[in-house]
Amino acid sequence: MTSNWIDDPYVMNTSLKSSAVTWQRWVGIGALTVASATALHLPQVHADDASAPRPVGPPGLVSPGQAQSGAVGAAPRSAQSRRVSGGLIFVFAISLIGCLGSVQAAAGYSWICREPGGKRLVRIDNTGIGMESDHKTLLTIDPNNFILDKAGKRLFIVDDNDVRPGATPGGVRLAIFDGEDIRHGGVASGKVLINYRHPDLSPTSAGNRIYSIEGPALSKAQLVAGLYLLKPEMFRLTDEETAAQLAEFKKNAAEQHQRDIADQVAGKWTMLNSSGIREDVGKGLITAKAKKGEAYPMTFDFTPDGGPQWSGVGVYKYTNGDKLFWTAYGTPKTVGLCVYEIKDGGVLEGKWYPWYVDGDPKNVGTENLKGPGTLDGEFTIVSAKAPNTGAAYAGTVTIKPQTIVGTSDNAKPYLITWKLGTLVIRGIGIRSDNFLYVASGTGADVNVAKFNIGNGTMNSEWFKLGSEDMGRSAAMSGE
Repeated sequence: MTSNWIDDPYVMNTSLKSSAVTWQRWVGIGALTVASATALHLPQVHADDASAPRPVGPPGLVSPGQAQSGAVGAAPRSAQSRRVSGGLIFVFAISLIGCLGSVQAAAGYSWICREPGGKRLVRIDNTGIGMESDHKTLLTIDPNNFILDKAGKRLFIVDDNDVRPGATPGGVRLAIFDGEDIRHGGVASGKVLINYRHPDLSPTSAGNRIYSIEGPALSKAQLVAGLYLLKPEMFRLTDEETAAQLAEFKKNAAEQHQRDIADQVAGKWTMLNSSGIREDVGKGLITAKAKKGEAYPMTFDFTPDGGPQWSGVGVYKYTNGDKLFWTAYGTPKTVGLCVYEIKDGGVLEGKWYPWYVDGDPKNVGTENLKGPGTLDGEFTIVSAKAPNTGAAYAGTVTIKPQTIVGTSDNAKPYLITWKLGTLVIRGIGIRSDNFLYVASGTGADVNVAKFNIGNGTMNSEWFKLGSEDMGRSAAMSGE
């Protein structure tokens, strides 16, 4: 039969493996023979001992006449030479066996068989899968665990424990891996399709084996591809099952959307503890009122611990997976919050939110600065409008980093000073990424805080204008 077998890597590899096994057997036999021969207790003959009797061949292979005359073939070698030659042959044989064994192992094939040592049904190598009967690769697996047909079409993707259609990787689940089981559909209660405990494939963990794996254990993608060739119906859903999964996806997406848009801040938060700047703010209640425009009006009542009552304003930002609430607060009705976005070239674009923020856009001010690119030095107020009145103002803003023990890279404190003609105003700020959050006021207490909101908790790092310490606090949702 004419065949292009040499162009088919599988056929060529299989032929080589078959030859390798045959040669391995013959060389092994030869090696053992040589080893046995060299181990015989033959007379120790030296090349310079001419009087010693000289064997003329292996026992049983010479005639009595030859043994008497010593006239068979060329002059025999010394025993030492024979021992060296036998040893070399043995080493060569062992090396050859190792090489041929390596060739066989390098092929890396596994087969799904009818039974252990039985008929091979499906051939599986690292990325190619086919039926053993025709030696053709029908499926391949790409580096992203997509299972492709011969034309390169994506049939499935094995995404961690999920088996999904290749055309819609985020879509319905055709099957899931549940420990040793593959289950139908997308739930852990789905029917068991197959149980794989290498090398056995069984209907269930308690069922009798129906297939056996010959060779290395299979990856999840290899197992799915091999089973698909044997039983494609395993990875099909009915129209009703598909519709049910899609409805569940829609429901879950709607619920997630509601969670996403739910207000993360508004409500009452009970103080649990505080440390650092002052000791009388560890008990009490923080209230974030309903959001007004972009900001939240705030009140702080620390009187249960003999502390002050403060008011303030805050803005919420979701940043890199963190729910952060930035707040300026202090002496009632005196503190405002400016949020600067740090641009390239020493440009800062700011918005002012006063304590009386009410959602009216006219009560939000603006302030744009130009200065050093290092956020350290004097900046010129390029344009500005005051909250409420919209009055323009001009002057300079000096921004200087502060060194305070315990600060983190995501909450670096800065001292800010405005000079508006003869008027000098001071503030305290926190830089995080490309934003600078600044609290400023005319009262005795001016504070700025970064609250990190968790699952019903709110923990802060905060700074007070005029203090060289950092405060920390913890609060929980509810009264």
